[in-house]
Amino acid sequence: MILRGENMIKTTNMLLEELIAAVLATSAAACGGGNTTTEDRNHIEMYVMDAGYRTEVFDELAKAFKVHFPDVTMKIYPSTGVDSKLTSELGKKNGVGDIWFAGEQNIIRLVEKNRICPIMDLTDLMGMTALGEDKTLEEKLNPRYKYYDTYKDKYYSISWVYGACGIMYNANYLSEENEPKTTKQFIKLVQDIAGGKIEGIPSTVKPLIWSGANAAGYMSYAMETWKAQYMGVDKYDAMINFCENGNYTYEYLNDDAVLCAYNTVKQIADPSYSVKGSEGFQHTPAQQDFLRGAAVFMPNGDWIETEMRSSAADSGITQNVKFLPTPIVSELGVKLRLAGSAATAEEHENLLVALVTAIDDGKTDAEIKATYANLSDAQIKAVREARSVVYTLGASHRIYIPTYSKAKTACYNFVRFMASDEGIKIFRKYAGSHSPFEYTVQPENEELTGFQKSQDKVLKNCSLIYATITKSPIRAYNTINSDTNAFSEFYANSSITAEQLRADHYDSVASKWNSMKLIAGVS
Repeated sequence: MILRGENMIKTTNMLLEELIAAVLATSAAACGGGNTTTEDRNHIEMYVMDAGYRTEVFDELAKAFKVHFPDVTMKIYPSTGVDSKLTSELGKKNGVGDIWFAGEQNIIRLVEKNRICPIMDLTDLMGMTALGEDKTLEEKLNPRYKYYDTYKDKYYSISWVYGACGIMYNANYLSEENEPKTTKQFIKLVQDIAGGKIEGIPSTVKPLIWSGANAAGYMSYAMETWKAQYMGVDKYDAMINFCENGNYTYEYLNDDAVLCAYNTVKQIADPSYSVKGSEGFQHTPAQQDFLRGAAVFMPNGDWIETEMRSSAADSGITQNVKFLPTPIVSELGVKLRLAGSAATAEEHENLLVALVTAIDDGKTDAEIKATYANLSDAQIKAVREARSVVYTLGASHRIYIPTYSKAKTACYNFVRFMASDEGIKIFRKYAGSHSPFEYTVQPENEELTGFQKSQDKVLKNCSLIYATITKSPIRAYNTINSDTNAFSEFYANSSITAEQLRADHYDSVASKWNSMKLIAGVS
């Protein structure tokens, strides 16, 4: 699985094209209705993204679905270019595909800048119950996905996979008991592995491997998480959207959270810490080397096990991989003055480690305060919330039903089935990932891999973030990144400082700010 669209630079012609489109569509009202066709057939033409989660899961879902709806027939079209295919079909009055399991499309641009809305309003579907259950789809949907999937309180898309991202590790070299709790612990562990100081890890094993040829941005998953940990999810959303409470701003790009994240990334970007040649690796060979033991850590997502299952089936090497709870940015302890206003950075760090450990062990706030009486409720809450932050690509993996679809009812029922416990169980087994819909894990009734169990631990009571959301017109009409690819820049040039990189990105956005607002129609 590779990034799509997060590192694109919009050309002048593209910007001009969107500006003209915005002007032409000024008089067009936002669309809100459902299907425009009168036909409602029992045959579904389904287009599915063929990436890390594979498409086998949809074959299995379709088989189980037919038990409930034997009259419905389905044709599944796997596609590696499903996003561009969907975009081209939405421009037609009678395109192909009744339902699409695609990647990211820009909801604001699809809904507001078209005289005829090309996608259905799915709000009524979200008000229906999951198949055979009492809860509605909206009630079962993770609240953060509701945030991503809605626009002006309407659903025009529905997330179809959790897409949790971060840092994976080889469990042959690291035990759960020795997982780093903070970024200082993580950095030291990386340095110690590189120095051959960790018993049981051969000197030939590197701390990191990554796929610089086509997935260098994977390292940003942890970096974005560190920003959100430090500044809080609400302020992170404001930074990503360039908008807070209706006020457009880019000032959060200068926040201390950005500097803290950059400092952490810089300290692990030393080329000697990475498997030689990582900057030129494609993701699949890099993942194979990682699973075979070339490195302890790799930035990746919850698709890695399923993506590598076929190539690793004979050796069983995927059983070695686990999901690392992203270490908490150490500077948070200093910011919160955990050990008191007169304490040293080391004292703050020690208390932060102890507090994170207590949270991981399931301690309640009352139990924590019984041990650490000087901690305030606000301090405990801030650390607990920081520990819950998980980066997701699920917000960019969405279900769309075009208005020309001729199988609305059948498509609705299929999504209702996917949101049911029966459908979620199938999804977890074959996709290897969580569903965005609520589900109670039942290990005794499921064949969970070690990697899936490590996911469950990370995703318990988590708060999701995503760096390219389109909740505001500024982001909808400007493909400017929330960030630079900091790891690659530090890796290539050690003389760049974290302060310099933050200033460069801030200045870049500042220089474009007026044109960005103009293009977005908010100037």
